[in-house]
Amino acid sequence: MYQSGDVHGLSTNSNIKTTLDNWYISNLSDEAEYLDGNAGFCGDRTPYSGSGTGTTETYYAAYNRLKNSKNPSFKCTDKDKDLYTTPGSSEGNGALKVTPSDNDSTATPIGLITADEVAFAGGVYGSSNSSYYLYNKANYWTMSPYCIGGGTALVFYVSSSGVLGSNSVAFPNGVSPVISLKSAIAMTGSGSTSD
Repeated sequence: MYQSGDVHGLSTNSNIKTTLDNWYISNLSDEAEYLDGNAGFCGDRTPYSGSGTGTTETYYAAYNRLKNSKNPSFKCTDKDKDLYTTPGSSEGNGALKVTPSDNDSTATPIGLITADEVAFAGGVYGSSNSSYYLYNKANYWTMSPYCIGGGTALVFYVSSSGVLGSNSVAFPNGVSPVISLKSAIAMTGSGSTSD
């Protein structure tokens, strides 16, 4: 989500959020009772350099954590603005709904993986890795911003060779939706695709 002139704005759904919302409504809305709307998805938009507004070139905190220092974090720096949760959640911004300005809009507890989560799983910025569990031979977006400047926004993504990298939002990558199950849900089976 974004808002012109506000680095942490929430007034407009991005194209990828609209895609996730539509997929959720078509595929998971009947399972909403099993999903945890209080669990959030952190789209850390904290600037590392620059202001994040206007024409100022801005690099975001994940850029420093993952490209420069190789030090991922599960901490969501600004939970009130960048922790995406459903309306009525006890934490976060309550923005996970189909229409940002509509108080009666359908809640959509779905997001994307963060670049930090990819790094904790074995993805390294700029290095190929085909042996970690998030490697699936496909390009897919994370929700972590990399930088904005010169009329281009870059976001972290995972490449088809398992590289954690960055690319322009205009580049056609896949989407791997992420959900959180309620802690009381009991799972059975071996974890294989058939069980």
